[in-house]
Amino acid sequence: IPSTSSARNRIFRFGIAKTRTSEMHDPLSPTPRRSVTQPDVEQEFHKVKYTRCLLTCVAAVWIGSAYQIGYNMGVVNTPSAILLHFHNKTHYLKDGYGMAYTVLNILWSLTVAIFAFGGIIGAVFSGELADRIGRKRALFCNNFIAIFAASLMGLAKLLESSSALIVGRFIIGINSGFNTVLGPLYLSEISPDHIRGKIGTLFQLGIIVGITSSEVLGLDEVLGNIATWPYLLAIPVGPAIIQMLMLLYCPETPQYVLSTTENQYKTKTILQKLRGEADVSKDMDEIHQAHLRDLSERKLTVWQLFTEHKLRKPLIISCVLSSSVMLTGIDSVVYYSSSIFVDAGLATNIANYASVAIGSGALLGNVISARYMDRCGRRPMYLIGVGGMAVCMMMLTVSVQCLQSNLAVLVASMLCMIGINATYGIGPGPIPYFIVAEMFTKGPRAAAMSVAGFVNWFFNFLIGLVFEIMLDYLDTFVFLLFAGACLFYAIYAYKCLPETKDKSIDEIVEEYFND
Repeated sequence: IPSTSSARNRIFRFGIAKTRTSEMHDPLSPTPRRSVTQPDVEQEFHKVKYTRCLLTCVAAVWIGSAYQIGYNMGVVNTPSAILLHFHNKTHYLKDGYGMAYTVLNILWSLTVAIFAFGGIIGAVFSGELADRIGRKRALFCNNFIAIFAASLMGLAKLLESSSALIVGRFIIGINSGFNTVLGPLYLSEISPDHIRGKIGTLFQLGIIVGITSSEVLGLDEVLGNIATWPYLLAIPVGPAIIQMLMLLYCPETPQYVLSTTENQYKTKTILQKLRGEADVSKDMDEIHQAHLRDLSERKLTVWQLFTEHKLRKPLIISCVLSSSVMLTGIDSVVYYSSSIFVDAGLATNIANYASVAIGSGALLGNVISARYMDRCGRRPMYLIGVGGMAVCMMMLTVSVQCLQSNLAVLVASMLCMIGINATYGIGPGPIPYFIVAEMFTKGPRAAAMSVAGFVNWFFNFLIGLVFEIMLDYLDTFVFLLFAGACLFYAIYAYKCLPETKDKSIDEIVEEYFND
């Protein structure tokens, strides 16, 4: 028997609805009113539901993919002197004498650069793997690579083998190359259209957190010392195992399920878990229409992608934006910051702490980006990012070259580098990772992301090889070179980058690329 208050509430609500409906249909009413019983489409579209299932999926990718990339990218930077000593010591134990300085530097460059070379290989083959066994299963299997590589690097000291360290870096690079493609691909296919940008931005946030934590853990007072550095390199085993366990509770992407099984009931069930509501008819219609179109399209490999004329424009945009991840010069700031602080009068250990501190700028930029990406749009955020980087890099060059006081150089340099990191986190850092998936339908999507991932890792590898030479010739004027690159990317994005905010992937392709 219903309580008196609940019965009264139902009568009251019925009376309100009846009154307003009668007012709407009253022909004598001077101003027609919209019925409140009709759903507000605009508010419904922007209603965000972060379900447990969606958050679990995002967290799994964040921990086991994005964080892994950042951690392994930066883990050898802070304890570089310790690892150089290890290379020299193992050679001495084997041959009875130490290495020449030049040979030791070449071996260290190989240790750093081979990670990016592994990333190139992983990125090239990731799209094919994702199409063959699925996005979720590919992520799961990739963790076995991470566990093997991290274990090998962790055992390098026990084995007294510098080769184990180098091979481990190469294999963990392959793992990171796979993660660069598989993580954003999985997130783009499970995310609702109106928060796809925010969720995509979190991937770059994970990379930044990984880089920052590796630098902190790599300090001599933590794990970056001669006794504990193997534990520092073995840490990626943890996130790999965590992701494997979390993926047991994550679904496959609904697009992949429908395209491979044509099981609409299973697809609908997955969408209901991800969206947290029973009525997912809008999403089902979009996925079904995309599936019907995909049936008429052939799945493309990486090599076949270049032969399709209608895909040339989005592919070029994807490659240009992916190159901006490295060519905007963020690594130059990370690399050169300690030298600037030492020249300004700081002790080496204090300079390392200051370098870690300026990484907070990237975290700040990523938080701003996640907050406003789906409000302002991808294009404005990218333009703000590359434009801000150009200005800050020019100011950094001027401050280092023109200011005479060490204190003034120190303060101005720190502010400029924090600004560079922050603006990078707003635009060129996060956007290239997820916007590629927004510009391609399911058929060519995985292959296109493999190409974009290859471009990203290729320039990572290239910058690692030539940056030392650039520093020798240009010194701090290297920042002006990267500032010019940022201006180029700003002009290109202004003219060519489409706005994908609040649009389904089908709408984006139809509006911009169906010539």
